[in-house]
Amino acid sequence: MRAALAAFAVRFALVLLLLLTWALGTGRYGGPDEPAHVLRSFAAAHGDLTGGPADPLPAGYRIVSVPERLASGDPACYRLDARRTSACAAASGGDERVRVATSAGLTPPLYHLAVGAHVRLVGDPAATAWYRAMAALVHAVVVALAVHRAARRGTLVACIAAMTPATWFVLGVVNPSSLEVALALL
Repeated sequence: MRAALAAFAVRFALVLLLLLTWALGTGRYGGPDEPAHVLRSFAAAHGDLTGGPADPLPAGYRIVSVPERLASGDPACYRLDARRTSACAAASGGDERVRVATSAGLTPPLYHLAVGAHVRLVGDPAATAWYRAMAALVHAVVVALAVHRAARRGTLVACIAAMTPATWFVLGVVNPSSLEVALALL
């Protein structure tokens, strides 16, 4: 039992290190739909589980209240332009709350609560890096369990082969689909 726990701890630490590396190496809001999910995580952790109507935007959009610097830094400034770095998406503004629309407004709140509540407890709720770190922590637990389970079943090589660079990338950003990818490894 003790050896199995130690093996899991080592696997967890290695997976977390890899995910944090991807998280820190990806430009601000560089993940798929990441701005929407970070805004939703902040709102959920602060008691706003549903947001308000976002008329005339399409269904699924909701209005939430978040710190201005969390809502700033649109990744469109560097998307599809290899000459621009993600530095153009730097946060601006302060901690004053602003009302913004998020396309993640109707996604189930459990993932966003898990990420946002941890940030609220240990980090700066208006700093995007904390959301990635907490998402990486959640994802690392699941991936470490999958790797641990695969090692015990003799399918470790197949499990590792399934984790392509795109998998590591998506596991290092804030998106509930990342958790689904991690759970698929189980």
